[in-house]
This record gives sequence, C-alpha cells and structure tokens, in this order.
Amino acid sequence: MAFRKNGKDCLLCVSRRKLIIVTPEEKVRQQFVLDLVEKFRVPLDMIEVEVPLSHYEKGLKGRVDIVVSVENRSDNMFHPLLIVECKESNVALTDIVFEQARRYDMALEPKVTVVTNGIETVAFQWDDKLEDYVEIEYVPLYEDLITKDYFHPKEASKVEWERPNHLKANKKIYNELLESAIIGEDSTQELYPFLLNMIGLFYDVKDKIPSLNLKNASFDEDCLVRFTTFGNASGG
Repeated sequence: MAFRKNGKDCLLCVSRRKLIIVTPEEKVRQQFVLDLVEKFRVPLDMIEVEVPLSHYEKGLKGRVDIVVSVENRSDNMFHPLLIVECKESNVALTDIVFEQARRYDMALEPKVTVVTNGIETVAFQWDDKLEDYVEIEYVPLYEDLITKDYFHPKEASKVEWERPNHLKANKKIYNELLESAIIGEDSTQELYPFLLNMIGLFYDVKDKIPSLNLKNASFDEDCLVRFTTFGNASGG
C-alpha cells in the first residue's frame, strides 16, 4: 500500500513501522519483507531492515538490506539465520552483487544468503566440504532455517538456450526480455531487433568468436558470458 508524506510517495515498512520514501530498490526490499512473512513464515519481530554491519563487528562499514534472526535462549542473543541483499529490478545480479553479498555473509555468518532484484532471486550457502559457496534450490522456510544446517544444492540446468531469430521474433519474446530487464523499458521498438540480435551474440555459447589479430590490439579468447558492472570516476 502506498502513502504520501510531505508530498512524496512512501511505503509502509512493516519491520521498522514507519513510512519510507519510495525508490526502485525500496520496492524490492519491502516486497521481500512481505514474502518472508507470508511465504516463508518468518515472525515479523525476527526481521530487521537496513542493519549496520557495525552492529555485529565494530569498525565494519555498510548496511545489510534484510536480516532474519533467531533468539538463542542460552545467551539471550539474536543470531542471523538469513541475510538478503536487494537491488532494484533493472540491476542484473552480477559478479559484483554476489561479491557484496559474500562480504556480508562472511561478517554475519548466516546459514543462507539471498540476492534478489525482485525478478530473479538466488539463495546460496557456504559448503564446508567444497570450501566454497553453492547455490541452493530455494529460500528455506523459517522453521527449516532453525532446525537445519544444510540445504540441497540446486542442480545445474540442462535446458539448452535457443537463440531467437531477430528477424522473426514475436511480441512474446520481446515482452519476456522487457520483464527480465534485459531490454530496457525506455528502448524504442525500432531498436528491438538490433538489441535481440546483440543479446543473442552475447548469450549464444554454441559459436565462439575466433581469435583475431587487430591493428592495435589482439582478441585472444571468447570466454562466453560473464556479467560485470562499472562504477563512475568517483567510485560510485
């Protein structure tokens, strides 16, 4: 439900019990808080939003979007079970997003860490045997977070991606790309075929670009898909 305060659109944060100015990321954050309560049966009083890392270790900078905890009656302390890193819907879940979430995971040591942009949600945990993070099948229910220490890893998808023909693409294909924020909603329709062809070039793993010797540079190897992002000159 949307509200207005001082002429600005706001959302009611049920965790903090106050109105928060609407931003694209805040929409994702508040929706996931509601999902935690309604779908994953997390008690509302066990959810904290925008928690400073310094709350857990002095000197650490940054804030965790969502922390789900459990009260340990032996020490009367609240221990993190699950943390969530939220991004707005047009931000892809890139390597840098997962690296940020892993830093928070190492600081708080929850059982499960989640990253979401409201469209795509990925949950992962540390595997002691592999000594690495592994993606798990789904976000666990609260009672499972309390009683279990290990969750089943997600199996690699066996569905082979088919590159669409940009000259024969229909409205359904473009709508799927728009909903996934692969094509920006402000892009003109005249550019859709070009964008679809370019996306196909990046995602098609069947055909690799051969090594090239250029005039002032060399192209050594096509390493398929790797997401990345770039900050601005001021480090933002």
